[in-house]
Amino acid sequence: MGQFRGRLQALPNNGCVAAMWMQSCAGAGYLFGSLSPIIKSSFSYNQQQVASLGVAKDLGDSIGNPEFCRLCFGLAHCDREGAPLTPLVCPSAPVEENLLLHNEDPRKSGQSTETNEIVFSEAEDENAQERKISEVETKLFQGSAGGPVRVKRRDPYKGENFTLMQTLKTANFWLIFISLLLGSGSGLTVIDNLGQISESLGYKETHIFVSMISIWNFLGRVGGGYFSEIVVRDYAYPRPVATSIAQVVMAIGHFFLAMAWPGTMYIAMLFIGLGYGDFWAIVPAACSELFGLKIFGALYNFLTVANPAGSLVFSGVIASSIYDYEAEKQSRKH
Repeated sequence: MGQFRGRLQALPNNGCVAAMWMQSCAGAGYLFGSLSPIIKSSFSYNQQQVASLGVAKDLGDSIGNPEFCRLCFGLAHCDREGAPLTPLVCPSAPVEENLLLHNEDPRKSGQSTETNEIVFSEAEDENAQERKISEVETKLFQGSAGGPVRVKRRDPYKGENFTLMQTLKTANFWLIFISLLLGSGSGLTVIDNLGQISESLGYKETHIFVSMISIWNFLGRVGGGYFSEIVVRDYAYPRPVATSIAQVVMAIGHFFLAMAWPGTMYIAMLFIGLGYGDFWAIVPAACSELFGLKIFGALYNFLTVANPAGSLVFSGVIASSIYDYEAEKQSRKH
């Protein structure tokens, strides 16, 4: 066993190789597109029941990680990061009020009314905050000579490290989340119903299109990150511009799919797969640039909720309802 472990550690980039093997087994969810017509015919399900299975699959894919369960459990406590600073500066009263009370009224003692202001930021590292605490303590001891000390806490700027609760309070995050929900939801609607779509267009080998959209999805994740870097570095546009372009690419794919012209199924798989993959390469990078890397893992897990939410809206409600309505109307005619 020890000899085998030594050989394994001697392999170059063994972590990368292990990750590739793990990810090679992570595409099992795409098989649902091939299995959905078989499930539907075998159990005599309607489209809404099949779509519910697809939503459950997407939900399990997103929250099956125990890390996400722990994230939900501790969500209410995430905003307490940095709270230990408060009792250090003022144990029983608000910071600004307590420090002004420490010096009482400077005008009564003939002191200067000039205020020394110290600003705390959530984005600062622990060493910087400790230095500012020391500065506050110094100002407190010298308060009788230098006037009242006012301590403020400011929210982090774009690109600094946000807490999860601070991120959820920003409009930028919800714009990105809704964009991801719309893009990934419409893409998953096609992926989960790919077998039925291809059979309705006269194709018998449905697994070919499942393989195609998986390949284009992979290339979209690789190329999307590279493309977004060109947009940011060479043209100085914000990264969400690349997300808008991915939306347009996916919309073109849906257009070809809706037209159902001969051979357009292959073109639709190209555009939808690339657009869907682009989202999961661009959106995490955009969030890390806006909200920092300190809570990137928790933020990424929160973003994955867009997958089942979008699948529920587009596949579980809109597409399945229209499909069952049209199927019932056609059955009455025959």
